[in-house]
Amino acid sequence: MIETSRWLLLAAVIAGFSALQSHAAAAVAPTSDTSVCGNGEPEANEECDDGGTCIGGTNAGTHCTAESQCQGDGVCSGGTTIARACHDNADCPGTTCVHCVPQGGDGCAANCTFETQVNFKLIDGVLSGDAVEPGTSGGVAHGDTLTIPLALGGTQRLVIGKQRNGVIPAVVKVSTLPPIDVGGLACGCIRSVAAKTCGGTAFNRDGSVATDCTDGYTAGGGLCPSDKPCTFVHGDGNAGTGVVGCNGLAGVDIAITQDNLTGTPGAPSVRFSASGPPGSAVLLVSTAIGTVLGSCTAQSCTDAEPFASRGMIQSLPLTTGTASGEFTNANGIPDDTVCQCSTGDASCPPPSCVGPWTTTGAPLDCANLSLGNGSGAALAGSFPVAGLTIVGDAVVTNVLVGFPGPLNTPVPTGMATPTPTVGPPCDGDCSGDGQVTTDELLTLVHLDLLGAPAGGCLAAAASEVTVAHILRAVNNAVGQCSNGNL
Repeated sequence: MIETSRWLLLAAVIAGFSALQSHAAAAVAPTSDTSVCGNGEPEANEECDDGGTCIGGTNAGTHCTAESQCQGDGVCSGGTTIARACHDNADCPGTTCVHCVPQGGDGCAANCTFETQVNFKLIDGVLSGDAVEPGTSGGVAHGDTLTIPLALGGTQRLVIGKQRNGVIPAVVKVSTLPPIDVGGLACGCIRSVAAKTCGGTAFNRDGSVATDCTDGYTAGGGLCPSDKPCTFVHGDGNAGTGVVGCNGLAGVDIAITQDNLTGTPGAPSVRFSASGPPGSAVLLVSTAIGTVLGSCTAQSCTDAEPFASRGMIQSLPLTTGTASGEFTNANGIPDDTVCQCSTGDASCPPPSCVGPWTTTGAPLDCANLSLGNGSGAALAGSFPVAGLTIVGDAVVTNVLVGFPGPLNTPVPTGMATPTPTVGPPCDGDCSGDGQVTTDELLTLVHLDLLGAPAGGCLAAAASEVTVAHILRAVNNAVGQCSNGNL
């Protein structure tokens, strides 16, 4: 048993640091044995509760603390109809039609727990011919006559809540990837956007993509009927939302199709199916893929770039399961289907198609994720995009592959071996983002009390956490991230 004086020291250290953070939320004592996340009152095992937002109905976009405050339609909360507009539970097989929806990204997650940031470091993409080498990060734009591979890399940042009832909620914040030069022919920009739709749902009741009304990208709220106000899909400042099912998850295989027979592309149709193992995840992310002719410049992919060149916003999924996409009657040409071909060519009118373009992800580890480590997973997507510069109507497949462990873990053939590192930049920085948070300090205390391995929380190669490590971590949290002695 740990000595009382040692416990008091650790408790005082954490309490002292918490008091220094002006944005730290005050602890709230439980008020009942049951909790209703989204009613604006932290209770039972909730850490926070700032209410929700009406989604789907006539007063979509307004703040709410009860289902009864929202009028008209709602949105399916999960499963194979996730993010689809609904009248009632009958529209949401296996899940619920909700109207007042808690949204994270502001420090309080959708399940009423405090949020932390996760750095999802990617294995840099390696191109091989017109493909991206398996096990590396990248995307491929498959047109009916042209295929263009793109290597991706860097670090994706997620904001997650804590695990409750076997689920971890996640939010993707607004960001822009660096410009992608396509062989000097064009410059590509991928932006994650705080999208708005009529009603705030990602999909209509029939599974088609809801009408985009995002300011700048479209004419705005004037596109929407009176019973479906223009509303943020994921919440203000959020470009994506999703869940990690620590005990498994339904709806992890995703098929998306789009048609362009009339010359005016129809709305993509999205279908979710199958169930995945523990650690399965589905994220709905709103992105705009813009391309302009010529090489990238200093003004590419910045806010100075006009909206006309940023592309159309699509709120489409990434999954740890299998994603497939198909474009029929591409570019207004009858029977011209963009799909995977038996010949290996990008152009394959029926019956040459052997199926849609497909890619597959890999599940997360919830124990690691709860400590701020998203390594080892892969998020896959496959979706149609109309009118890409040079390519035309296309199906884009992409996969974001996280490092499977420490940076000195073997990586796929053709990649430079990363320089091995030992631990994070400083003691207490479990997520490796260069800063120490209250949650990370609490993690150190928990590991110390259990005598458990330090994992990735210490800069030095130590087998267990000590009080000295925790004190250094507190100094790192209050000041600069360093490894200096006290």
